[in-house]
Amino acid sequence: MTREPCNDPEFASGVSCTETHLAGDAILSVRGLFNYEGVETYEIALTHADGSGVGAEAGNFTLRPLPKYIASPDLKRQLTKPILTRSHPTIDADQLSAIVQSVDAFVRG
Repeated sequence: MTREPCNDPEFASGVSCTETHLAGDAILSVRGLFNYEGVETYEIALTHADGSGVGAEAGNFTLRPLPKYIASPDLKRQLTKPILTRSHPTIDADQLSAIVQSVDAFVRG
């Protein structure tokens, strides 16, 4: 996990991306709502100086379970295409941020 993922154009994806320094050495990175062909996602990362952290994504889609072996790249693209199941993610960036921070606090004890 990158320490400051908002500096990574792939993570930021051209939408709002903010980083907040939390207590200790933690940085909370919040990528705003990204929409690609109707697939909407929020992405959150909480990173520590030692490289550990927690990341999460909320979206408006599901993915099919993949078979153990995929015969061709075309089949892989077809099978990994998101299936839209609702118009928007069920939680927003603030709610997902709270979940990520709670998981991090639990893991770090």
